[in-house]
Amino acid sequence: MSVFKPKNKDYIKPIDETDLYVLFKEFEDVFLFEKDTNKELWRTSFYGEATCGLISLTTDWIVVGGNHMALWENRKLEIINDENLKWIFDIRQVGDYEIEILTDPWSENSAIWKFNILNKSKIKIRNFEEYKKKEYTDNVKW
Repeated sequence: MSVFKPKNKDYIKPIDETDLYVLFKEFEDVFLFEKDTNKELWRTSFYGEATCGLISLTTDWIVVGGNHMALWENRKLEIINDENLKWIFDIRQVGDYEIEILTDPWSENSAIWKFNILNKSKIKIRNFEEYKKKEYTDNVKW
């Protein structure tokens, strides 16, 4: 198995990793590295840094969150610009093709959404007001 050796490793941080892939961020860029081929498969940019990313348990899809959402499915990268899914703070997998998304916990519009990877539909689970007017923390319990 190949090992990725970045030139500017101080600036490159892993977001998620499986046996097949490593999802990295480097400032505003996010890229997917395939371990077996020792190649970068795709790269995309965010306004500001990406805040989270998830490689599915089956590695069929990958999602990255920040000021928008990037979805890699069927080896195709798609940028999803949805007003309700802006400023994604965290993502968790809740089904084979479903995730829950937490938008900025300190904003007026903070909410938890369920998103279906296959049909790209979303459902608002609830508003998320627990962190409004609290100090920033990396460890938001939701």
